[in-house]
Amino acid sequence: MSVTWNGIFLIFASIITLKAHEPLDTLLKVDVTCISDQAYKSITMFVNRLNGKTIGFRMYEMFTLDASAILMLIGTLVTYAVVMLQFTSVPTTQQNLMLNQTNCTCC
Repeated sequence: MSVTWNGIFLIFASIITLKAHEPLDTLLKVDVTCISDQAYKSITMFVNRLNGKTIGFRMYEMFTLDASAILMLIGTLVTYAVVMLQFTSVPTTQQNLMLNQTNCTCC
């Protein structure tokens, strides 16, 4: 049960990270001659924060868990499932072998 909640939490955290980066392009296009110094400082600080360290959860100081890491994890699980499905064996029975016969009559 806790794995499910952790997964839901990570998905919402990834969505928040993506939403936080959306205004970056707009902020970089702002004409700085038309705004006050205080607004310029606020925009600069926000842009530096977005362009700085990756936004996400730091796991044991080894890696940052962000949206791309979650997508890679999902891709790995899907690939594993596909490989496992390809190697499942279908039991053959005598009845299945009889259905594959070809009736040929020579004239």
